[in-house]
Amino acid sequence: MFNIALRRGHQLSLDQVTRVANTIASELQTKYGIESQWQGSALHFTGHGLSGTLSLSPGLLSLDVKLGLLMAPFRHSISAAIERKLDKELPAPPAAAEGDH
Repeated sequence: MFNIALRRGHQLSLDQVTRVANTIASELQTKYGIESQWQGSALHFTGHGLSGTLSLSPGLLSLDVKLGLLMAPFRHSISAAIERKLDKELPAPPAAAEGDH
């Protein structure tokens, strides 16, 4: 098994970050034929050659994907596509001002 583990901080409400998670799941469904189901604050998904969990908590979105042998060669492109989507959908938390301690 090959894994992709992504963590992304956010300052969105639970409803807002859930919409982001659903958007990502929808794109994965279209592109990779995954099926997904929410269990509490975790979206579990499976598809041909991959499975995983997208977990939501205050301030953090965590994505863990397990790739089968046939999907392993696409690990970097899948990871990069998800990162681009997260960059687009999750605004970066503001940087602390230099004088803040």
